[in-house]
Amino acid sequence: MEGDPCWALLAPFTSAYVCSYIYDAAVVPADAVAILDLCLGRFLGSPAFKRESYRSGEFYGFDQPRLIETLMFVSVEHAALAARYVNGDWSEINRILPLIDRFVRAGGWTASVMGPFLTLCERAKAIYPAEAFAAQILAVIGDGTKQLKGWQHLSIPARIAGLVQYFADRDAPMPLHLAQMFLRMLDLLVDMGDRRSAALQLGEAFREIRAAG
Repeated sequence: MEGDPCWALLAPFTSAYVCSYIYDAAVVPADAVAILDLCLGRFLGSPAFKRESYRSGEFYGFDQPRLIETLMFVSVEHAALAARYVNGDWSEINRILPLIDRFVRAGGWTASVMGPFLTLCERAKAIYPAEAFAAQILAVIGDGTKQLKGWQHLSIPARIAGLVQYFADRDAPMPLHLAQMFLRMLDLLVDMGDRRSAALQLGEAFREIRAAG
């Protein structure tokens, strides 16, 4: 099945599955992530994820944007009675990290995916692994920023810089390799014209790293 009928079936199924077996289940089924990975794989087959397609990076209607939020685990802002994630407890984030990693590396070049990814990181920032975040962002922008779609319009570079600052403070003193990864990210964001990244480069956390380089 292709096109709108496919997404009209996949979106509600995925949403119901995540709510029932990820957010609310006392014990997450052993095959839950594998099932969601199949859903993600099907979604990544959409022409919107093909950079050379006519409407690359554009997600229309109700179902495709809903799939993005569901598979990035930000479809529910807060549910106090949930068992995990949307109740504010992200201690089990490693369970879903492979899905998040696959998704952001495949689609993070478009703001429609990067925006929800950053929302996830902002909600889970107390526990989200800083090195995973750095590797994921560098996988998207490490080869240059010319093919990024919609980033400036949604202030994505500034949001990334804000998370870098948070992680740098949270994990201080940072291992050298992590600091170097973050500094590389900031260099690329400065090239995009982000002022917050430029200021952060001069901060205490990165000043000596730049001098040493």
